[in-house]
Formats: sequence, structure tokens, C-alpha cells
Amino acid sequence: MKMASQHIEPEAREVYERMIEVFFYAKPLDDLKETVHQEFFGYGTAAHEFFESRSELQKMAKLQAEQLRQQKFEISRKKVMEKLLADGTSCLLVEEFELYL
Repeated sequence: MKMASQHIEPEAREVYERMIEVFFYAKPLDDLKETVHQEFFGYGTAAHEFFESRSELQKMAKLQAEQLRQQKFEISRKKVMEKLLADGTSCLLVEEFELYL
């Protein structure tokens, strides 16, 4: 897949990285309250992982944390695209993840 990129504010990337830390690296779920907008919209890595709010995202993060709690794993990440959306207050971040258990 060809990578398209556009300037994304460092704060947007930081929020995304903090969200990834909650999902994969046991950072407390409460961090999502500080970093993710209440009306968050996004997709996960599987077809059923579709989020229309921060609370839906928190439920998935909790489930994933429980599933990975005692697992040893490695993650490979590849940035596909970063794009600032037309309103200037939102961005699209797309990555490919490979999870090795």
C-alpha cells in the first residue's frame, strides 16, 4: 500500500500513541478519558471493532487488556497514512499492525 502523508500536529500523534499504550502496554484505561474525545470515531483491527464513542473504545481496550494480560507478545507497526482533515481539528491515522503471540 502506498503511503500518503500530511503534516499532523505532534499533539495528535501523541494522543494516538497514548491510546496504543492503553490497548497494548497496560497503561490505565483512565488515560483514555484525558486523551480521547467523548465523540471518538474509529475502527480497530477486526471487522467487529467499530467505535462511535470513547466509552465503546474503553470497553474494547478493557477486553483487549484482559486477553493480553498474561501473554508475551510482540507488535510490528507500519504507518500507512496520516492526514489532516478539512476542518483542521481532526485527523486520520492509519497503521498496519501485526501481533505475534
